[in-house]
Amino acid sequence: MKKTVQKVPFLRLIIALITGITAGLLVEIPVQPLFLLMLLTLATIILIHKNYRYSWSSFFGAGVHLLFALLGMFIFLQYNKKPVFYNNGQFAATILETPQEKPNSFQTIIRITSFSDHSIWQKTNEKIIVYFGKDEKAKSLKPGENILFKQNPEWIKNNGNPYEFDYKKYLQRKKIYRQLYLQPANWDKTAQKPIVTPVILAEQTREKLLTIYRRQNLGEEQFKILSALTLGYKRELNAEIKQVFSASGAMHVLAVSGLHVGIIFIALTFLFGFLKKKTAGRILYVGLIIFMLWLYAFITGLSPSVERAATMFTFVVAGNSLKRQVSIYNSLAASAFFLLLINPNNFFEVGFQLSYSAVFGIVYLQPVLSRLLTVKNKLLNYFWML
Repeated sequence: MKKTVQKVPFLRLIIALITGITAGLLVEIPVQPLFLLMLLTLATIILIHKNYRYSWSSFFGAGVHLLFALLGMFIFLQYNKKPVFYNNGQFAATILETPQEKPNSFQTIIRITSFSDHSIWQKTNEKIIVYFGKDEKAKSLKPGENILFKQNPEWIKNNGNPYEFDYKKYLQRKKIYRQLYLQPANWDKTAQKPIVTPVILAEQTREKLLTIYRRQNLGEEQFKILSALTLGYKRELNAEIKQVFSASGAMHVLAVSGLHVGIIFIALTFLFGFLKKKTAGRILYVGLIIFMLWLYAFITGLSPSVERAATMFTFVVAGNSLKRQVSIYNSLAASAFFLLLINPNNFFEVGFQLSYSAVFGIVYLQPVLSRLLTVKNKLLNYFWML
């Protein structure tokens, strides 16, 4: 166990962080005293370190675990802090996603940025689901554009059926609490310059790439499948296409995952590998590979499996450039650690859980299975190891 901890130092940290995140789910306490407790724990750890004795090693280890558990609890409570919900006034909002056509409406997600109760504008930050009544004005909306409306959003509720999927909690994990249906006469697009954030920029970039696909005169179904395979754009996939892939056991192919990131990584390594021959080129190589991987991750919507793969490859590239031996288990734990720091709600996403479980299973079982049979032929052994 000691050797495992030495080889996988992030293992203890991720266990402590997950413990804290789970505690934050079960027990809600004010973040101010929790932050003070973190500072007190940190000060205690520093004091023990400065006056270190071997007999105090257990206290030092316990203090580190407690610190990261408190950190997990703190970031969970802070991340899930509810926005201020305004009503009975005028709302200004930004379009976050390209509207998706439904039978009777266009669906998208907007971010309410400010609210006025007919006196002054107050800044706010709330994501809501919006259904626009069908017309050309709604169809032409683009990510980053701004709208004004006065209608109050409604709270999202479950249907109340026995054992139904908890859709309300699912959306709350994504920080969405309310929804709204807007008729064409109840909203207006403003002349304000479109807002550009990393998320909106990624959505705009993906929309430009989809436009290139549309210009190729592909069939409707071919376009939908190609968009899902390469860009992770699954909003237009109908139930029939999903059923066909599901019945054939190939549903996972439609979801952009670590396999896609791996293919991108191999292609980038092949194209820019020559840069590693010189010290200055090695730095450029690392920066370029990491930038391109995360650019692809943003464009495809940052699914848990893509985030995991992009983070792991980031550690692999950085470790190799520093000529350090990279532990796949440590890279796996480190990627989960940093992703949970950014968004602790990832831990409750089934995609996140399955992605990490699958990779851990593959990494753990592959050496065990490969030892079952010894293949002397190099070519055959290569495929056996795969």
